[in-house]
Amino acid sequence: MVIPPEAQTHFKVVNELIDNKKSDYAVTIISVAYLEELLKEAIAKHFVEGAKIREIFRSNSALGTFEARINLSHALDLIGDHSRDDLKLVAKIRNRFAHVPFGVDLRANPSAFPITFKSQSVRDLCKNFWGLQNINPMTEIPNSEEISEPRMFYLTSVNLLFSAVWNAGFRARHFRDLCSGGAPIQPKW
Repeated sequence: MVIPPEAQTHFKVVNELIDNKKSDYAVTIISVAYLEELLKEAIAKHFVEGAKIREIFRSNSALGTFEARINLSHALDLIGDHSRDDLKLVAKIRNRFAHVPFGVDLRANPSAFPITFKSQSVRDLCKNFWGLQNINPMTEIPNSEEISEPRMFYLTSVNLLFSAVWNAGFRARHFRDLCSGGAPIQPKW
């Protein structure tokens, strides 16, 4: 089986997150940055040729946030309800790490240890991934107190989302190529 170059990059990122000994903080930040880029690419495949992609996705533009990209991808039917919900869950987990000073959950306990995947607030979020719970109906997902490796739950869910979003972009490109020989589809009104 020939794996397209874009998919090879996808597998490289996934393997690096799983195999590498990056901190929990780094794993969440890198995985969300990659998901943001995949969403941008999937959405951009629907734009007319010559669209100013950089301007459209600038951080201070309408599509500059992860949330906006998730919502538009869902509105364009690139991702389904469950992928949207899991992407928003990834965003919540990232925010636990990124928006609390030094990764410390000061609301729960001012003297708490830095946030990790084993922190109760993160464990509670990790148990809610739809894709992970429904990948195999024979697999029972334990409650958050019983999750021994919430980091692996997160990484497995993120890997499923990488695949879903990458496939959405691939389908969009393929459809465009089939309909117009690679040129933008022009409305006939």
